[in-house]
Order: sequence, then structure tokens, then C-alpha cells
Amino acid sequence: MIIPRMKYEEGPPGPFLLRNFMGGTMKLSVAMIVRDEENNIRRALDSVLPIADEIVILDTGSVDSTKAIITAYEDPKIKLSDHPWQNDFSEARNASIEKCTGDWILILDADEELAPEAQSGLRAELESLPDAVNTVMMVGRNYVTGQTFDTMSQPRVFRRETIHYEHAIHNQPRFAKDIFRSELIINHYGYMWTPELLDKKRKRSMPLIEEILKTELPPIERLYYKCQLYKMKFTFEHEKSYQMAKEILDDLRTAKEMPYIVYEVMILAGFQATQRREFEFATDYIDVAKLIYEDVPDAYLIEALMHHTTGDHLKAAETFETYYDKYATLDRSAYNCSIQCDKYVDIARIALSASYISIGATRKAVEEFKKVRRSAMTAEFLDNFVMHLTKNISDELVEELLPHLIEISDEERVNLSPLYTRLKTKSIELGSKRKKIVVLYKPGLDTFIHGIRRELAKEYLVETIQVANLAHFKERIQDADLIWYEFGNELAIEGTKRFNIKSIVRVHGYEVINGFIQDIYHPNVSRYLFVADHVMNMVDIPEIADKVTIIRNGVNTDKYTYSERHHGRKIAFVGNFNTKKNPALAVQILHELVNTQKGDYELHWAGDMQDARLYAYVMNIVHAMGLQDRFFLYQHVDTNAFLEDKDYFLSTSMHEGYGMAILEAMSKGIKPIIHNFYIADEFYPMQYVFNSISRAVEMIKDEPYDSLEYRQFAERHSEERQLEKICELVREVINE
Repeated sequence: MIIPRMKYEEGPPGPFLLRNFMGGTMKLSVAMIVRDEENNIRRALDSVLPIADEIVILDTGSVDSTKAIITAYEDPKIKLSDHPWQNDFSEARNASIEKCTGDWILILDADEELAPEAQSGLRAELESLPDAVNTVMMVGRNYVTGQTFDTMSQPRVFRRETIHYEHAIHNQPRFAKDIFRSELIINHYGYMWTPELLDKKRKRSMPLIEEILKTELPPIERLYYKCQLYKMKFTFEHEKSYQMAKEILDDLRTAKEMPYIVYEVMILAGFQATQRREFEFATDYIDVAKLIYEDVPDAYLIEALMHHTTGDHLKAAETFETYYDKYATLDRSAYNCSIQCDKYVDIARIALSASYISIGATRKAVEEFKKVRRSAMTAEFLDNFVMHLTKNISDELVEELLPHLIEISDEERVNLSPLYTRLKTKSIELGSKRKKIVVLYKPGLDTFIHGIRRELAKEYLVETIQVANLAHFKERIQDADLIWYEFGNELAIEGTKRFNIKSIVRVHGYEVINGFIQDIYHPNVSRYLFVADHVMNMVDIPEIADKVTIIRNGVNTDKYTYSERHHGRKIAFVGNFNTKKNPALAVQILHELVNTQKGDYELHWAGDMQDARLYAYVMNIVHAMGLQDRFFLYQHVDTNAFLEDKDYFLSTSMHEGYGMAILEAMSKGIKPIIHNFYIADEFYPMQYVFNSISRAVEMIKDEPYDSLEYRQFAERHSEERQLEKICELVREVINE
């Protein structure tokens, strides 16, 4: 891979005005542009008021209490004025600079603050600089939820009239040399206040960058903006961002120069490639990052994680050790882009501990793991570490690691349940303060429990037991704080009579139709959780009326890659091949599209074969209608990949509890064509529903196609929302 020469300095675009010093005490101005920053502005002002001679603030259109907070200071140093927003950050930034009168100008955003050492040391540092210095780099320290996220050295203080900004978004300073690199720190808190503010950033910034990229730009600026767009997509459109990372890698093969931000993209893309097990791409990203900044630890962390993922634990351990060596000697003031190793130190320690275990270096594993600090960043890696302990090591080593594991995990959203289950069978106490939930289900009836179990396990110790005979599991159930009966069937009948423990019974439908729910011992049930209104409406048991909650099943939209789609020719269905799914009707609709409407359509059906006679019948009519080259059957598929090239999802089922496969297809932006099964109108808008073959054909051929509408419908019925409601219900019951 050919790597272009780096562009190491951002020089001024033209000559700058000469300074004219009249002598006297140095004067420091602070330049700010603000809009709707009521959550941040006090912190920023309080950090600079003691050391600034003036604070110039341009408000670009606040509608919250930002301006009122500023004026309440009643400090003559603060000079607040309104400035019309022109969709151009550089324009506003330059306007604020023009109003400054100080010898030096500090650029500060409302979501930033000078760290205490900068408050006490900045003025003295500026006064000590020689006349030749025009620009001061300061260390930007980015915080997320109270923890260091990344750091970078940024040009933040300038002699007046030696600086102006360019670019409408993610504005960049063009500044005069010489440069002094300070070790003083500016803390940045970013858009971490609410999901609404994050969404505001996405809606504001991404369209601006996309519009800029449609214009004529010098190659280095185009690359810069593509990198900025990638970083935003990484946060808001994670799946799509990876394809953009590959495009940027291609661009680099012919680029003559590149901006520093490329380094950040290579690091993030390296993580993505490693997660996808695309190790050739991961290696390319790592190589580029090392070429840009060989002494920065980030790339070595990704390389170590890559070796860890491939199972080469000896190489992983060696590379992790290189990472720590470089981390210990890193000078954060020397680099002009985000250095992200600070947030990953504990992740590296967890993975290194697992690698040490795998190569038999157990003493080193224990020593390394005991250095891990509690952090929300580590939760996913601690989940993996728990699985590693559960499967791969002796009870003695588990017991040695347990105290620190519980210390750093018990109050975080870490799944301790696999280890809890292993240790419980051996009468070893986990030592956790978490309450315990036992999930009971009959063999073959665990289809809908996986997401619920995963989410509850982040907060509780969850033991899932497939039960044929409750008497065999009495000891494992009796110390539970809550029993979850996944179905209100014979198991719930026996369990509620046997155990006087808080319990939730989830009712899906067949339990009502078959009369099981009548025989449950209702006094020992804390809540009945119905998956749909029509299921609840079939029940007439007055004594449970005040125990009923309805929470519909939801789809995990994150598992399904969305893209904008249009009318096409490929029709899909995902579901078992049985009488209830009504495949014969789907074939009749295909016949109408192909033979009567003269359309070039195909029907692709994925699901287990459950009725041989039905299969024989359907294949008979397929051949009789001449559709054998247009009707395709599959068994075991990855649903997301299977649906990727499909245009419609045709559900011909006679009955559905909800039709989760329909929501999965809608998550990808695929148009649903839904047979009017019993209570379909309870779940789906009628514009998605058909009663006749001709209506289904009309919906496929002639009616509008709106991928975003389908995706948004799925998001309104997401598993995330379902699980939030379930967790609220469990907390309510378990704490009663």
C-alpha cells in the first residue's frame, strides 16, 4: 500500500498584518460564539472570568435562557451581542475575533472550560513567550459522562490580527508561526447532555457537510470533509460509516497530502474492521495510523485487539505491552488530532488479562486485571471477560479474580449471569449485591426470551432454566428474588402453586386459547405481562385485573442495515414453511404478477420445512403455473443478509402474534405487503394490509414506496423500547 506524504503544518493562506506593540501590560481577550447553551455557559464563563480582560460573546440565535444567564453576571468584562446565523461557523468565529481588543485571543466554546491548571498558569505562560511566537497550542481533553474520551493538541490562543478561520463547519484556523506547544488543558464536554442535543448536532452538521462535498474543493479539503462526515456517521449511522472508511482508504492511495484528521478515521475504522473480522482492512488502517503517528499508542491497541480476536494471544500480549510502553511516555501536547488511548486503557487491561490467561501466564493475568478501573467504557469488554472466565479457567483462578471483578462490575451494566450460573452449580458464592431472577421456560419455547434475558442480565443475576420437571430445580429457584415464567402454560401453573415468590407471567396467546391461564394460582403472581391487546381481551378473570400490563414484542433495529429502496422485482418472506404461514397464497400472488401482469418477479422464501404434504402441494402448483424458475426456497439464512437485495416483504400468514419478520424487513427499509390476518389492524396501518390477490398486486406494482417511513415505523416498535418498559416493570415488581 502506497502512503502519501503527510502535510504537517497548516500555514496561513496569505500574509498577515504586522503587530504593533505600544508597551504596557498584556491584555487577554476570550472570543466565544454561542447558541442555546444554558446547560454549559456558566461553567465556561466561570473558568475564564478570573483571568480574562474581556470576553466577547456573539449569540447566533438562542431561544433558551443562555442570554439571560450571561447578562445576569453583570460583569463589564463580558461583551454580549447578537449575530445573525449564516450557516457558517467560520464567519461567526471571525466576527467574534474582530470585536476583540486584546494582545492575545483565546478561542473558547460554551461547552468547554479552562482546566484549573490552565486558569492559574495561562497568563504567566503568555507573558513569558518571546515576540516571535504567534500561536499557542493547548491540549484539548474531551469528556464523555465524566471520563476522558480523547485528547489532542489544538491551536487555541493567538496574537491579535494573526488568525482567521475557514470552512463553514468544523472551522479550521489559519494562523501565523511561530508556534508554542503548551501543556495546559481545555476540557471539552461536547453534546453529551441529552439524546435530543445529539440529534440536534446530527441534523445541523451532517447536511452542511454533505452540501459542502457537492462543491468544487481542493483534494486535501475534500478529504478533510469526508473524514469529518465519517466521524459523524460513526456516531449516528454506524453501519454506513464503515463503507465511507473504505472509500477514504482508497482516496489515500493517490493523495499527495492529507489532513491530520485521517489519523482519527484510521483508528475508528480499525476498530470497525476488527469487529467485522475483516483483518486485511484492519491491517491497512493500522499501517496508515502508524505512519502518521508512530509513537501514539492508539494503533497498537487496535493491532493487539486484532490478534486477540484471531486467537493469537501471544502476539496480542506482546502488542499490548508495546501499547503500554508508548502510553507511559506519550506527550499529548505534540499531536494535532485526537489521541484516543486515554479512554481505552482499561479495555486494554481487560483484553490483556484474557490473553495472559490463554497463554498460561495466570500471575500476570491477575496482576493486570487488578489494575482495571470501574468505567462505563469497559462494560462490553467485561461481558466478554466474564464469558472467558466462565468457559476457560479453573475455579481457583475465578475465585482469585472475583473480588475485583465484582468491585468494578456490580454497579455497571455488565452481564455477570453466565459466571453466576457456573458458580452456583458448584456452590461457590459470587459475592454480588445484585438481586436474582430465574427465567423458566419449557423446551422449545425460548424464541422470544433472548433479548429480555440479555437486558435484565445487565442489572440482575439472571439464571435461565429450561424446565421439564420443576422438582429437579427446586434448590436453584428458591433463593430467587423474582421468577419470570416465559409462558402462562403448565409450567406457570405448577410453579405458582409450588413457589410463593414474586413472579411475572408473560402471556403470548396460545395459553389463553388452550385455557392454561385459568388454572394458574393467581395470588402468587405479581404481574401478568400480555404481549398484545387482543390476547388480554380474551381473558375474563376479575381477580387479575389490577395485575395486568401490556408490552408488545419489539424488533432489534440495530441488527438490520437500513438503505433507501424503490420498486423492484424481488419478493421475500422469512418464516417456517407451514400451513399457518399460507405459502399457497404467496404463490398465487406471484402467478398474478408474472403471468397476468407480465412482470419479471421472483419469490424468495426462507424458513424450515415443517409440513411435507404442504410442500408437495405447493411445488405441484408452482410447476403447474410455470413458476419453477421464479420460486426459491431457503432454510438457514442470516436474515439481514438474505433481505439485502429484496424489494418487498410479502406476508401471507393466516395468523401472527405480531409478525416480527415483517418488522425486521421494515427495519431495512423494505415495503411490507401484509395479508389481513386476525388482528392485523391492531399492529399495522391498513395501507400495508391486503384482503385479496388483486389488492396485493396493486400494492406491489403501483402504490408509493417510502423506505424511511417503513424504518421509522419499525423504530417506533423497537426491541429497545420494549426492553425499557420490561426493565421498568421488573424494577417495580422486584422492589415492592
